[in-house]
Amino acid sequence: MAQSNSQQAAVFWRPWMLYAVLVVSVFIAYANCFSNEFLFDDEFLIQKNAFLRSWSSFFDIFRASSTTGAGGVDSFYRPLQTVSYLFVFQIFGLSTFGFHLLNVTYHAVNSCLLMILGQRLGFGQKATFAASLLWALHPVHTEAVTYMSATADPLYTLFCLLGCIALFPSFSWRRGLLATFFFAAGLLSKEAAIVFPALAVACRFATAERPLSWRSYVFTTPLWMMAILYLIARKTILDFDESFTFYRTANIYTENFSVRLYTFFATLPSYLELLIFPRDLHMERRFPVFTEFTFFPVLTGLGLALGTFAQLVWSRGRRGHALAWGILWFWAAHVPHTGILIPVNAFFLEHWMYLPSIGLIIGSAESVGRVVEGRRMQIVLGCTVGLCAFALGGATYMQNRVWRTPIEFYSNILRYNDQSPRIHNNIAIAYGDQKDDERAMKHYLRAIEIADEYPQTRYNLALLFLERNNLPEALKHLHRALEINPDFYHAYGKLFEIAKARGNEAEAKMYFDKFHEARRKLGL
Repeated sequence: MAQSNSQQAAVFWRPWMLYAVLVVSVFIAYANCFSNEFLFDDEFLIQKNAFLRSWSSFFDIFRASSTTGAGGVDSFYRPLQTVSYLFVFQIFGLSTFGFHLLNVTYHAVNSCLLMILGQRLGFGQKATFAASLLWALHPVHTEAVTYMSATADPLYTLFCLLGCIALFPSFSWRRGLLATFFFAAGLLSKEAAIVFPALAVACRFATAERPLSWRSYVFTTPLWMMAILYLIARKTILDFDESFTFYRTANIYTENFSVRLYTFFATLPSYLELLIFPRDLHMERRFPVFTEFTFFPVLTGLGLALGTFAQLVWSRGRRGHALAWGILWFWAAHVPHTGILIPVNAFFLEHWMYLPSIGLIIGSAESVGRVVEGRRMQIVLGCTVGLCAFALGGATYMQNRVWRTPIEFYSNILRYNDQSPRIHNNIAIAYGDQKDDERAMKHYLRAIEIADEYPQTRYNLALLFLERNNLPEALKHLHRALEINPDFYHAYGKLFEIAKARGNEAEAKMYFDKFHEARRKLGL
């Protein structure tokens, strides 16, 4: 007996087939990233991370900051990220294939979880599949996926999605305990997971019979309490290096709430443009500080914020209103990155959109799907989604090339921002590794010209002069490194070696003692 069109469609839209399409699409879009080299923070989080060398370090990972395994100290506490690297290292060693496979796999799983979450919230299968596909292939996420050290983003997102899936569509205490477990795992993956209670509120808004009643959200109270306990822990027993303090000196941004607010508003139109027209993707962006309310980007961002608020008011809390949920999800997920209450160390980063963009894309897809009627229009819409997916996947494939080698990566950044001393220092190191001393020297000097504030740059330049047997210049740069940071123990170590080689025992002992004193200050 012949099947009807509806029966054939039902066969085609079997869930396992949709999940297979999502996973295969992700691996195709990221197929060319697996041989990309280590770069940027990969050196400290992976290559020099002693915790990855042995399973005996497993419990030490949970008592240390992210870079402790490489001899550093920082304010980030992300043990599950390091544990993920431990598993990969024990299987693949330092092969970049294994670390790229880790991130791409997390991303593929997240794309499937998006579809599950959308349907748990009552959204249509076709809309959630289309949104999950477009989100999975969007090139703005290459910073969170192709960059090996960015594992924390797809990892904490995975646990936030699992937590929301566990809670909805119907709440029970057993589901609540499972969600709490996922919340804890998210907090151990990245600090931004603290937004999970707010994400739960957004999802409850979409599913509650009375979304404007405070009683609908009482079940999230334990989650908020857990978030508060986490903040207390980060400021006490897990305070490795002045947690949540990203600026060592006061400036106009840190000291003025209004400036932080204006700057945040100015980022909103830029983020929207990036999501709609993903071009000129790069790290280390030069986003300006806005000190006046009257600047056009600030006014535009304020208009967008007021527009989203108007949408929430207009929706009047109607059950399952997709766009309202998407807006709430975006704001809930983006709060840690605004810099309004706690000044953050950047104003605009692509990977900050990894979790927030979920709400905008799914909410918009569901809203469009509800107003499109008729088979012909649905076919047109399906073809449009297919073309967009193809274009986004192609853009992602091309963007992966930017991350292929350190020199290609840093050169891409410098095309957009030639004023970053850190990037000039890093590309100089990359050229030095290739024995291209002339270009290395050029970028070291350019970094110092822009801002002589990094002891690493002076130290690296000293090493270059030592290779050229120019001891006076090398000593000058080593001492300057210590003027910038008196606890920069690497310079003391090199000065010790120089003094020892020259037979100056007293001077060698002095630098030896200072070397160990500086390391003790850092808890090493």
